[in-house]
Amino acid sequence: MPELPEVETVRRGLSDLIIGKVVSGETHDTEKGFPNASADVKQFLIGASIIAVRRRAKVLMIDLSTDYSLLIHLKMTGQLVFVGETRFGAGHPNDSLINEPMDFTTHNNLPLEDLRQLLQSVMFPASVPPSQRFHLSKQDYQFLYQYLSQYPSETNYPKYDTAQYFDSYVKFFFKPGSRSIPPYIRVFNKVGWSYGCMTDVSYITDFKNKVEFMLAATMYVNKDGILNDDKYEYEETALPFFYTIGQHLYQYELKRKRKYKPDLSAFKINYEHRVPDSRQSIRDADN
Repeated sequence: MPELPEVETVRRGLSDLIIGKVVSGETHDTEKGFPNASADVKQFLIGASIIAVRRRAKVLMIDLSTDYSLLIHLKMTGQLVFVGETRFGAGHPNDSLINEPMDFTTHNNLPLEDLRQLLQSVMFPASVPPSQRFHLSKQDYQFLYQYLSQYPSETNYPKYDTAQYFDSYVKFFFKPGSRSIPPYIRVFNKVGWSYGCMTDVSYITDFKNKVEFMLAATMYVNKDGILNDDKYEYEETALPFFYTIGQHLYQYELKRKRKYKPDLSAFKINYEHRVPDSRQSIRDADN
């Protein structure tokens, strides 16, 4: 997934090249990539002048003289290419293999241990030095606990399609075994996958058996050695690895004798309940 500095680089580059130009036509490969009615395209896009290029988070917005904007998200491996007297593009704009290491100097860098430390600071602020704590209110912590662990089937906004975004979708230490997770287990976690690196940092609680443990893992899967081709062995290699190590450690913790049972009361949350309505479910969300 392109990070904010990369998207900002794209915005600045396009701002220098396309402001003032007029849209003379458009073509697209799929309806999903350009979900606009032809009448709207003719009325609001064709013939419009480009007046600005803005960014909100990772979404690029090309403002038009018709008071409409084109919204663009690069997704996992998308590119924006300008071809004219000057050639400009994000990623590899000539679509060819570049036989040299990819430059990650402008990418964000968050080592696994730092991510694990962040989760510990959120879940157990008293366990870390004051300099590593977040100065949050009780309500702030409750908000984080809820949305780190709430399942898609419980969430009202956004309304996820649970066939696509099932409860274990981003709970990698439980995912390949089942689409559901036992109701007495909650996983407070942050995951990520990009350029062949898959990561999960979790605090796992079992309220029924009074078990808790933290687990962090990352794995690099890129069999062909090519970056940005969207060919990574997440499903074949990484997810089975996460599930195997997660279940082995969970079974170990279930059997391990403890002198003191953990007090998990701080992590019991009143989760949302999905309310049936006529809204369309989301099948394509940014992760």
